[in-house]
Amino acid sequence: MKLTDLIPPPEYLMMRGVGIDVSDRSIKFVEFEKNKSYLRLKKFGEEILEEGIIINGEIKKKEELVSFLKKIRQVRGFTHVVFSLPEEKAFLSLVELPKMSEEEIKISLSFQIEQYVPLKKENIIFDFEITSSSLKSDHFDVLLLAFPKNIVYDYYEVFERAGFAPIAIELESLSLARSLVPEDNKENILIIDFGKTRTTFSVLRGHSLRFTSTIPLGGRDLEKLIARAMGVNPFEAEKIKKDFSLTGLKKKGGIYEAILPILSSLEDEIRKHQDYWQNHLLHQSKEKSGIKEIILAGGDANLSGLPEYLSQRLLIPARLGNPWIKVGSFEDYVPEIRKSESLAYSVAIGLALRGFQGE
Repeated sequence: MKLTDLIPPPEYLMMRGVGIDVSDRSIKFVEFEKNKSYLRLKKFGEEILEEGIIINGEIKKKEELVSFLKKIRQVRGFTHVVFSLPEEKAFLSLVELPKMSEEEIKISLSFQIEQYVPLKKENIIFDFEITSSSLKSDHFDVLLLAFPKNIVYDYYEVFERAGFAPIAIELESLSLARSLVPEDNKENILIIDFGKTRTTFSVLRGHSLRFTSTIPLGGRDLEKLIARAMGVNPFEAEKIKKDFSLTGLKKKGGIYEAILPILSSLEDEIRKHQDYWQNHLLHQSKEKSGIKEIILAGGDANLSGLPEYLSQRLLIPARLGNPWIKVGSFEDYVPEIRKSESLAYSVAIGLALRGFQGE
């Protein structure tokens, strides 16, 4: 069983689909097509949502969202989609179970689900993935993924009512892992998705998701602090943020001091995740190594000098992610999305790869 199958699609819908990344303020989409021996970007784009339609991952104005999605379908001309569910609404737990069949695991988890999710059993949709096992071991490490049932059904409903045919639903961090993590990775890594309104932290062992959490801190908070410090409007603050670099700080006229609270909060959160992994999950999963690398994604990961800043402060290598590593070599083809923008499409690219590969 896969964590990507919260609502398994009918067999006739197992076809290629467009990846749609849904957030509080925008909807991004990516579609691939096969060109000779490599994938080629067929469609991509972003539509900005009005504030208040989705708040903290919850659909607050269902009719407005249905109407918005209908316009996207009519203008962009696609119907089959793989879309993301809000990271902040997910519950993940690493559960140790005796070795048994997948059907027995599902039954066992259904009986004890309320131990891991603070909701009534009837209000939960869950899935699981066996993350490790050994011939010498008498148990499985099972990653449990659960969502409030109303969240899953609300998202599924708005896409269906808008005329789309959902072929899969997926957690954002799983899509990020698909687009950003090299095939040969065997280390523990931390992916940080630094977006406009929130930041998500995902710890993976190889390609297996072990932990994820989200905080309401993002690029918009940087812009607010810059606007206040420089006495400019939000649009000017956004431009200043894009031109700013964390290197050569003496030339930046107080901007560094203005955004230092956000940088410090980001650093503190990373340290918390390091500690949680080192002192809890590492012991629980019986692994022996800590986080070896930080991969940055999301539109606001483009803050110049951020990887170097985090590497220096945390003593862990940090780098900008490359969401094209699973797409193919650039020797034959260079995607139309600019490099500076591609990090913002990391989730959509991961979803589109899922939709193209029909996993």
